[in-house]
Amino acid sequence: MKNLEIINNLESIKALTNLGAEIYLVGGCVRDHYLGKESKDIDIIVSLIDDTTIISCLEKFGKVDKVGESFGVIKFIPFGWEGEPIDVAQPRIDILEDKSKGHHGIKAQFDPFIPISDELGRRDFTVNSIAVKLDGTIIDPFNGLQDIENKIIRATSNQSFTEDPLRMLRAIQFSSRFGFDIEKNTWEMILQNCSDIKTISGERIIEELNKIFYKGDINKGLKLLINSGLHKQLFPNVRYVTPTDDNIYTIEDFYFTICGSCENFKNVLKGDNSIFNGIKAISYMLELDHYSTPVERMYFFDCYKISNSLINSKIIEFHFGEVQKEFKDGKLPKKITELAINGEDLSLIHI
Repeated sequence: MKNLEIINNLESIKALTNLGAEIYLVGGCVRDHYLGKESKDIDIIVSLIDDTTIISCLEKFGKVDKVGESFGVIKFIPFGWEGEPIDVAQPRIDILEDKSKGHHGIKAQFDPFIPISDELGRRDFTVNSIAVKLDGTIIDPFNGLQDIENKIIRATSNQSFTEDPLRMLRAIQFSSRFGFDIEKNTWEMILQNCSDIKTISGERIIEELNKIFYKGDINKGLKLLINSGLHKQLFPNVRYVTPTDDNIYTIEDFYFTICGSCENFKNVLKGDNSIFNGIKAISYMLELDHYSTPVERMYFFDCYKISNSLINSKIIEFHFGEVQKEFKDGKLPKKITELAINGEDLSLIHI
């Protein structure tokens, strides 16, 4: 395992073990190794020594960022390190203190002496609940390796979605990325708990949706989104259109299909202005119905000024392919400066 070899060669890791620490490689980098994928992220669990000792030790070998200290996680960048920061955490368990608050009522409890099996038990899915010790020993109390082999997404516990409802969307994201099936009981839990997705911030939701678009099977991801009930909970008034390879190409196509409007994209998902404008441009174009080609050209020109993503939109190609092609091929101007007119022409407009 490449990442295991990397951390074994770090002087900082050797120093921690000399202090009595037990160190485990965990999370996505372990999962990705067994999926045959390269992972740039390195997450480690350091047990048997306290956080003060960990930080004091690591500061001798690199930069320690304590921004995640309240969560028991720090970012560590060894001197001369060119990769992503290493996530260093202590073992933790999650305790539900107030059931009425859902996942907001859960408090993380960190303890260097929590067994690694308990630490793995609070993770989302079995494929992410695998640890590897520095000597290569595999800790897999929930049979995550078997689920990887069988291509299954399975919740690690029956409380997985209570602890964090975003995990329902993560199950879909993983399924679309890896081509895995969601295990029956896990799927039933999603159906039962889908309304809880409304308690999650739009920023967190959009992060998972982006992974479906950029890394996954878009068609599969969106079909699971609608069949799970998550889409209806987020956008109850949006008519869902089954995606095909013919109507989703740009990120704006993707979010127009999901949100139905730029207002939903902004209000529910808190999305950025660039995609907001792309969805707005698509919406404006689709307001046209049985207009002449010259009018379509005029609308396309105006909408392209709102967002130039329109030039590659599959949704627009489906409805206005001929006009879009004229602009794409350069047969028609995309901006005022490309218009074949001069000052005399403009003066005539006012006559």
